[in-house]
Amino acid sequence: MANRKPLVVVTGTTRQIADADALAVNGGIDRTTSGALQIGGTGAETSVQVGTTSVPTTVAGDLTVIGSLTAQGANTLALVLALKTNTFMP
Repeated sequence: MANRKPLVVVTGTTRQIADADALAVNGGIDRTTSGALQIGGTGAETSVQVGTTSVPTTVAGDLTVIGSLTAQGANTLALVLALKTNTFMP
């Protein structure tokens, strides 16, 4: 990261970051107006990765999944669903 350059944003334009580069943000990513923060909305063709292995990822607020949900590793999703619907499977 020795060759850092400022990211200049021009209103109404799209700025592409090369595949070999990364956007490093120390304070967070947010919108200046109300609305959905869209990450990988149209350009992510295979997946969007958030976080890294062995680092907890926190979602503050409700989580809505549109589509399928696949849980890997230790999770409590099945137990929570069973408790809510009172359907316990052997």
